[in-house]
Amino acid sequence: MPAKNEVINHGIRMNEMINGIRRFNEQDTEVKKQFYSSNFAQKSGVANWKDTFGCNVAPDSTKPEELPDVCSFNTYFTFIHR
Repeated sequence: MPAKNEVINHGIRMNEMINGIRRFNEQDTEVKKQFYSSNFAQKSGVANWKDTFGCNVAPDSTKPEELPDVCSFNTYFTFIHR
């Protein structure tokens, strides 16, 4: 059973998610570095084989233009709101 605030699948096709992850990871290291963190004070509860991507959405949300193109809100909102 998913956690109360966990979203499963949310309308994004698996092959599209994998392609997005691949495009992100194929970017130049300097571009990806902006999104890496080694803040060990932050507890995320993630302990799994999969990679994770997180951003604040409220109240001071991440601006879409600050995200790499492969993580754009427009790409994923297209699938969520179809």
